[in-house]
Amino acid sequence: MSSTETSKVELIAVVTIKPDKVERVLKYPSYHISAEVKALTTTFIDFVKAQEPDTLNFYMVEEVDATEPRFIMVESYKDQASMEAHSASSNLKTLFATFEEEKVFMSAPQQYVGKKVAGFTR
Repeated sequence: MSSTETSKVELIAVVTIKPDKVERVLKYPSYHISAEVKALTTTFIDFVKAQEPDTLNFYMVEEVDATEPRFIMVESYKDQASMEAHSASSNLKTLFATFEEEKVFMSAPQQYVGKKVAGFTR
């Protein structure tokens, strides 16, 4: 692996959303959720893509066999400082404050931070 690869930071976040709040998080239909919930998340993802050039990957995967709406955020950052800048952004804080206020989560999101040790990207 190159030194650029070894400085990258990977973050996986698992979020479980209340079924009646899914439309509020995403703006397109999904396995479990409605359009209203998706709007917030999609708008935030668009912001990250436009404003955070050192965020290399940022996408959401829906667990299709889950009994409740569970989503996995997959994030890659150029380095630790890039991940910290993302985490400190006012937009992220506003998004999570809104989720808390609206009681979107069934349980607290779980985050796992690490570095790639094996595998490939095409």
